[in-house]
Amino acid sequence: MIRINLLSEGAIQQRRMQFHLPPKVLIGSGIGVGVVAVVTAVVVLVGSFGDSPTETSMSETGLAPSSQKAGNVVEDVVRDITDERDQLSRRGYLDLPYEQLSFAEKLNYEALFAKDVSDLLIRAVPDEIGLRSLEVSNFKTIYAVGLSSSREMVNSLFSSMKTENVDLLAPPYSFIKQNKNGGYRFAVTCEAEWGLRLSDPFVDLSLSFLPSRETIGRTVEEFGEIAKKTGISLKRKPARISAEKMGPFRRYEYRISGTGTFVDFTEMLKETYEARVPCAFKSYTLSATSRSQIGIDAVVVFTTKE
Repeated sequence: MIRINLLSEGAIQQRRMQFHLPPKVLIGSGIGVGVVAVVTAVVVLVGSFGDSPTETSMSETGLAPSSQKAGNVVEDVVRDITDERDQLSRRGYLDLPYEQLSFAEKLNYEALFAKDVSDLLIRAVPDEIGLRSLEVSNFKTIYAVGLSSSREMVNSLFSSMKTENVDLLAPPYSFIKQNKNGGYRFAVTCEAEWGLRLSDPFVDLSLSFLPSRETIGRTVEEFGEIAKKTGISLKRKPARISAEKMGPFRRYEYRISGTGTFVDFTEMLKETYEARVPCAFKSYTLSATSRSQIGIDAVVVFTTKE
């Protein structure tokens, strides 16, 4: 299982060393190969980057029954399911697919997901490999494109991914090809299979960290302040693209666009985690703009109490 490691100050210092020219996972590292065309994105982000903070529409959806509650089924089956889940809870880990988590569990899972992906890349990507783009969508799919002068290094990446708790997809979704200008280009597509670590300091199934909907504007501002503080330069204010009422909660989606480094992005995830900002990266794309800079496009979900 993937261990959810907190990004301590010591860990951040280590990342600064690993990502220093060329960075370990910093997108766009040369490594003796020519530039290749950027592979078509798996996730296509839609909507415009408007600045209007006003809500244009509000849909309403009922919440699915909590996974902590048993349904109207045979008593023995209910007991078995409850006992199994209690055992998982006692171990401090819910090894369940995202779709089977309760609403509260999903919110906590989503808030940790982007940080988990960053931790995964730092563990799995060899120093000699440079990524050109990274795309993550719907708290499940991870897609990366990169270059390497060595096929062995790419094979090492694929082998490392297979040891993680992800489902590595077969060709044509994942592949290694010789680059016409020398070296190798590759794409790796996988689906996350990790569950929720209940012992993580962030996790609060009571959802007491959620603010009221009247403060959504301030919550989004706090997110923008953290982005600026950690070196992310936003091109414009986060723009609301949707809002949805789900029982006693509301979910707001905002689009953000900016630039920075992979270290900046990782630091932003750490800061939002420590500040308990009730947000999650539903989808995001990191694309190389230079040897040391990446472009960031994301859809961020904020959840509030009604």
